[in-house]
Amino acid sequence: MELYLEQLPIKISGDTLIISGANTYTGATNINAGVVQLENQDGLGSSSLGVTGASNTTVANLAALKINGTGYNIPEPLFINGTGINTTGAIRNTTGSNNLSSLLTVSTAARINVDAGTLTLTNNTESLKLSNACKYHFNFKWKQLKLFRKYFYRNCYYNRRWYFKN
Repeated sequence: MELYLEQLPIKISGDTLIISGANTYTGATNINAGVVQLENQDGLGSSSLGVTGASNTTVANLAALKINGTGYNIPEPLFINGTGINTTGAIRNTTGSNNLSSLLTVSTAARINVDAGTLTLTNNTESLKLSNACKYHFNFKWKQLKLFRKYFYRNCYYNRRWYFKN
């Protein structure tokens, strides 16, 4: 099945919504179930403020944002909750070297998968914000994950350690 939203080609395949074109809408995107597969770095819309508020994308528990392409710079602020569908990642980079250049907020136990290529988190202020770092475990599975920040910080009263393994 195919449908068009503001002349944006969108395909639905099983539980996956495939966005292959750029979009300029300025509202927030909520992925509450299934998979949204990006095949264009601007598929989630404008990263600037719109009339409905800041443009950002929230991925709910048991849903996923799948990045399928290479050379993408995704400037969208992302909020993730959960480990994705069948624990394959709330954010999943399946091919190519791509960049998330805005704030990534992780609010619950979450997972990010890099199945192939590279997923780079960059931002001039904070790239990764773990909002409940004392309460939840965060799983990063990657072939190559780059975090461009000199340190991790957390506001915990407990002795917590970071474990990174491939």
